[in-house]
Amino acid sequence: LRGAVSRSTMGLSLTTALMQPFGVTQSMARVGPKWVIQGMGRWVGDAARFESSMTWIAEKSDFMRLRNKTFNRELSEINGRVTHGKGKLRTMADASLFYLMQKMQLVADVPTWIGAYEKAQAEGHEEARSVALADQAVLDAQGGGQVKDLSAIERGGPAMRLFTVFYSFMNTALNVGV
Repeated sequence: LRGAVSRSTMGLSLTTALMQPFGVTQSMARVGPKWVIQGMGRWVGDAARFESSMTWIAEKSDFMRLRNKTFNRELSEINGRVTHGKGKLRTMADASLFYLMQKMQLVADVPTWIGAYEKAQAEGHEEARSVALADQAVLDAQGGGQVKDLSAIERGGPAMRLFTVFYSFMNTALNVGV
């Protein structure tokens, strides 16, 4: 019950959702301000022309196509749970808890990915390598919620999870700083 309450509280928190775009500063430290700003410019420019950077990115990167389901531990756990025995309404409610946070996280993820991809292309990397470097830049700067992306303390049992709800961001910030 405590885990469900903490997930609901975090998922529905307007403050937590509004903090997501500030992660772009970590992206600037990881990729470089010039490239992240260039990525932001492309994303905004595409939207102004009614083009979709999101579609273009999703065609190139499975990681980014699935990012909205895996960007934090709690959301990854919700999506990884078997829905057997749950009603359709409950399953939809669980999935919708993080909707605003997912959308706000795009403000950091998309410019990071585009900037890192364009930087890799400018350095002469092949397409597949540029995509891999962009995917890794997003993980390094913004973190991830899949087990492979979590620190040992975040992979701990239920008691540790209770005390590490916001640990992912701080751990990622520490890693970028170091």
